[in-house]
Amino acid sequence: MLLSVIGCKQTEAPDIPVILKDPVVIDSGTYGLGKEKRLDYSEQRQPCGIYNPLRNPYFGDTHVHSERSLDAGIQDTRTSPAQSYAFAKGETVGIQPWIDDETPSRSATISRPLDFAMVSDHAEFFGETVLCQTAEVDSEAYQSDKCTDFRADPRGDFVNWNLQYLGNIFESDSPLNRFDFCGENGKKCLDASESVWEEMIIAAEQAYDKTEGCDFTAFVGYEYTGAPLSFNLHRNVVFRNADVPGQPLSYMEYSKPENLWRGLDKYCNDETNCQSLTIPHNSNMSGDMMFRRDKLNTQRSDFSPDYVQLRNRYEPLMEIYQHKGGSECKRGGSNAADEFCGFEKFPFNNLIADRFGGFLTGPPGEQSFLRFALTEGMKQENIHGTNPFKYGVVGSTDTHLGTPGLVDEKNYLGHGGAGADNGDEVVQGLSDLISFSPGGLAVLWSEENSRDYLFNAMQRKESHATSGPRILVRMFAGWDNTDDFNEQHLCDDFDFNDTADGLRTGPFASEGDKLGVPMGGDLPAYPGSGTPLIAVAALRDRDSEQGLQRIQIVKNWVDQSGAHQEQVFDVAGGDNGASVDLNSCTPAQPNKAESFCTVWKDPSFNAEEDAAYYARVLENPSCRWAWQQCLGYLETTSFTDMRSACAKPSQIPSGYQECCLHDHVSDVYPGNTKIVQIGTYPATVQERAWTSPIWYNAQSTVE
Repeated sequence: MLLSVIGCKQTEAPDIPVILKDPVVIDSGTYGLGKEKRLDYSEQRQPCGIYNPLRNPYFGDTHVHSERSLDAGIQDTRTSPAQSYAFAKGETVGIQPWIDDETPSRSATISRPLDFAMVSDHAEFFGETVLCQTAEVDSEAYQSDKCTDFRADPRGDFVNWNLQYLGNIFESDSPLNRFDFCGENGKKCLDASESVWEEMIIAAEQAYDKTEGCDFTAFVGYEYTGAPLSFNLHRNVVFRNADVPGQPLSYMEYSKPENLWRGLDKYCNDETNCQSLTIPHNSNMSGDMMFRRDKLNTQRSDFSPDYVQLRNRYEPLMEIYQHKGGSECKRGGSNAADEFCGFEKFPFNNLIADRFGGFLTGPPGEQSFLRFALTEGMKQENIHGTNPFKYGVVGSTDTHLGTPGLVDEKNYLGHGGAGADNGDEVVQGLSDLISFSPGGLAVLWSEENSRDYLFNAMQRKESHATSGPRILVRMFAGWDNTDDFNEQHLCDDFDFNDTADGLRTGPFASEGDKLGVPMGGDLPAYPGSGTPLIAVAALRDRDSEQGLQRIQIVKNWVDQSGAHQEQVFDVAGGDNGASVDLNSCTPAQPNKAESFCTVWKDPSFNAEEDAAYYARVLENPSCRWAWQQCLGYLETTSFTDMRSACAKPSQIPSGYQECCLHDHVSDVYPGNTKIVQIGTYPATVQERAWTSPIWYNAQSTVE
């Protein structure tokens, strides 16, 4: 979404209502054996009946758009925030296009319910859409030319609503300008936004299981949709509980991320029993702005101590993968040797994508990805004492259908939004543009499934992301001379089972905690000798036919010259020769591993160099969603027939032309300019999981 519009001038962000409540602190008692007091809840709820001090994995999606997001609504998404949460818990929802006002032509049901979710609708234009669509709220605004044009052609007028204001926004802290019908300082639109925000809060409250069952957690939140010159600086704002500001703090009033964080400091603090964090996403489409201050702000090119501290405090996590591609690493450059950096690469560096024939976009730069951020963050810490990019990772969908967790490659319906628009009729052919994907999931390791505990897991970065499958992975790190740690027993009895006991309660979990720190943490101070010891274990998705292929440790470090360095190590499993029959998508898995567990020592450790380590788990190959749909349109579902069809484009049914962008057939597809513009796509993928990193700071040494 490209945001900011020309209209009424605002000179400063107006005050927003603050809902003051007496802080609620609920004693949650003690756990199981009574060894340690549990956290006090920040809200009224019953203590969870399931509590594991060694922590359980909980799957969720924190990037979900309902009908209340402008770009979803104009595509005729009719899933409300409440229905989105119901979908996450297993209920079926109707999906556009609509046969009549009440009958959907499609429906969707998640294969397995999620443990948590957050509807994160775009906060920008909440009030504008209310005023333009509801005459009773403000008849003058409703009858304005802008609103009249919007009602007549909402999709066509969407571009006008999202024209980027090309003024002095890089150097100014002033709010962006809202439409004239919003009134002075945008007050009418801000006031009207409160009804949408209230609906979102109520939906989350009603979906949240506050009983001892703790079956589902719904977070209150929204998306801050910052996009200067269409470069993606979006953040999802997550609140600990339902004590939140009276209006969402949007990009229109807080036109820089640091202004958002300062605004949250003002309106969400201890006095209001409010806590929040922000999760940036799609750094791959940020034009290098997500991690480069000089790219965003020409007057303040350097990171300031205030900025790095704010960012570190508010952003413990980033979204490493979703509908619009992966943000781990870019194939090529310093990642040339890592073949797995080519996974789900969205080919554009901003939100304009291939509109206007690609004239206003380009390929993503290497500095738009997590690996650059990890080393750049360590450099900034050496300058300012704080790492602004100390990111753990989550995955999510970015669905614009109100369908959190809908990540199945076999039954992919598209996600709308920037992808294919199925609002009026089901798009002929592929269900989405070939460069998009079903997205991923977030996994939080927490003692229980409640807001307070999951929020704490986010803050300490004890998380991993998956590209869709429910792969489980856990990582701990310490020193190879750690006392009270038994390496020999760490992987004892580590076998695959449906309850993931090996990762939750077995020796790996208990000995891992003794070793040192879990993923998301910092290695203890260097003891003066020894080597980092990393324990990592993974379990395949219990409902998937795909086995695991390998676990890798990715080491990122800053060498003594200050240069970015990285290396990938296979630490369990390896290239097992697994393949896929491209005629039938039947996998050939000579080694279908159900689990891995290992302990690895860094063979190249240098105590004088800062480093960050994370694990990447790869499944055996499987067919990508688009290849499955492309095979489906051919009567014989034959790979050979696909090549024959692509050699004669006039014979390809409407909507299936992008099938010929696949690697195995693109060589016979004549005259296709898209291959030059966006490249080709693999018929297969290796689904995966990524852990949050563990950091080593060379300046921390035991005295």
